[in-house]
Amino acid sequence: MGDTIVADAGGSAKVLFVWDPNFSGIHGPVKTGLEGVVQGAGGTVSTLEISAANVGQSVPSRVISYLQSHPDITYLGFLVSDFNAGVAPALKAAGMSDKIKIVARAPQAANLVALQNGTEFAEVADENIGGGWRCTDAIIRLLSGTPVENDVKGWHQIFTKDNVTDTTKQPVTPGVPDSFLDAWKLTA
Repeated sequence: MGDTIVADAGGSAKVLFVWDPNFSGIHGPVKTGLEGVVQGAGGTVSTLEISAANVGQSVPSRVISYLQSHPDITYLGFLVSDFNAGVAPALKAAGMSDKIKIVARAPQAANLVALQNGTEFAEVADENIGGGWRCTDAIIRLLSGTPVENDVKGWHQIFTKDNVTDTTKQPVTPGVPDSFLDAWKLTA
């Protein structure tokens, strides 16, 4: 997400990152990575802590309130795309939709539609489902005495209005699960 923002901004950017800190144990690296990339380019990242229980309810108004008191922010980063439910319509109602760009991760089909219609700027898909297959593969390898590669890079893809082709389902890691089933000599 940070790379997408910095590339679009041409360098320094002012970002509001929206997340539920209760997920910091597993998603802390997402926040840290975004901050590192944006700050490394001379930008700033502010954080708005929310409760996942309030997504689609009070979160949109909290985001608008924060943006109104910090008019220099031009990017919204969301820990996961689910957290931005209702934010794009709230931005439009507040007259901010032309100024603020939404960037999130783990898109659902609705987020891909939002990219196509221009209400979201970018979505970063990653190995949500593929990670489970990768873990299972590692366990099988460990149990069979086969070496496990520890430096395998996960799959990520940045979606924008220009490259969204399928808006009917969540993007999945290419080759999953077929590549694993083939390696295990199983059929789907």
